[in-house]
Amino acid sequence: MITNLAVSFLTRPFLSDNRIMDIATAFDKKIPFLPGFIYIYVLAFLQWAVCILSVMLIDREKSDYYCIGISVGNIIAGIIFVAFPTIMAIRPEYSGGGFTGTLVRFIFAADNPPLNLFPSIHCLFSWGVMRMLFSVKRVPVPVKIFNAVFSCLVFLSVLFVKQHVIYDIPAGILAFEAGLFIAGIIFSVKNKRKGKELV
Repeated sequence: MITNLAVSFLTRPFLSDNRIMDIATAFDKKIPFLPGFIYIYVLAFLQWAVCILSVMLIDREKSDYYCIGISVGNIIAGIIFVAFPTIMAIRPEYSGGGFTGTLVRFIFAADNPPLNLFPSIHCLFSWGVMRMLFSVKRVPVPVKIFNAVFSCLVFLSVLFVKQHVIYDIPAGILAFEAGLFIAGIIFSVKNKRKGKELV
């Protein structure tokens, strides 16, 4: 998750104001703002940590493989952030009370201005840990299904709390898949070298 924070904040100084684009579609503008989904959005951080630590305890090599995929996916996302900067221009002003209102305002303030949207890092991570859990045979099927459903809720949450637009979701998934492809190459080279050393 270190690469997540680094990519999210260290790329901002390199963004040019005259190149920042709004890629919200007509469909995005019709999606309602549902502040209750902020809890799913925030709990995603816990999902990532629990999944990664659990797989690390069960199968260290597999966790290393997927974590490299996530990290490389984050780097790919960072490159896209600088090359193709986007902004969330349809974020609403929210003045709701209670803990939900406080949490929404905290997230909005932490991500102000709302840049670095395409691809969605939230979707990249939740898709990545979902794939990670499904790859481990020792993880019970109900746990895998629950995690997959939660990942789908995370995808919805980024839309309903107006942190992302629809294009950001598949872009996040593709960024992870590209990162995992590169991780596969790294592990293939590593295993070949190990094979040569054993001969």
